[in-house]
Amino acid sequence: MLVRPVSRAARFGRRSAVPVFGFLLLALTGCATTISGSASPLSVDGGQSAPTPSDVEETETQEPEETTSAPAPTTSDTGLQPTTIGQLEGFVSDSGDQLMTFTVDAITVNPGCNSPYSDPPATGNFVAVAVTINILALVDGESPLFFSSAEWHIIGPDGQRDNENSTFETYLCAAENEQLPSGPLGVGTYVGIVVMDTPHVSGQVIWTPSALGGLEGWSWTY
Repeated sequence: MLVRPVSRAARFGRRSAVPVFGFLLLALTGCATTISGSASPLSVDGGQSAPTPSDVEETETQEPEETTSAPAPTTSDTGLQPTTIGQLEGFVSDSGDQLMTFTVDAITVNPGCNSPYSDPPATGNFVAVAVTINILALVDGESPLFFSSAEWHIIGPDGQRDNENSTFETYLCAAENEQLPSGPLGVGTYVGIVVMDTPHVSGQVIWTPSALGGLEGWSWTY
């Protein structure tokens, strides 16, 4: 089901010879793909029901209790579509053809790095995101997605985007065979981990792929 159309035609932003196409953000109902390893889905707290007043005399009028909802996370980026772990997302072409779907299967703060060359995070914490990507079709023979882990970022609790998340240390944390491949992805399924380096142990993970102009994408609270 189409949830939110992109407000403007999304463009490929790479310098490579990739044709320009328009895309629409797509959200579908689906199941998360289980990923083995240390990553595990975050739990989401359920809402609490309002307290029920007791022993109130019939002649007494009780004023309704004032309730306030928690403020929604704010970001300095516009064009981000909030979503959740396990929610199937993706985009379609302007003609309505499905090009790509994906799920974020888990977000883990400070996972155990399994690369023999790993170093501690440069800015304080590693955040590992387990992702499954399905490329469904090419466009004029070209991939609809040029994948880069540098397009993943963290927005801190203050709502400000941290643009220094792809440090040298992030590429040394996960073993090479667990990382998603960089570059244009052909038709098929890709399962892997993106690691970010951040001062924040909570906030939002965002992905703004170049296929959507690098200004639009999705966000997950962690």
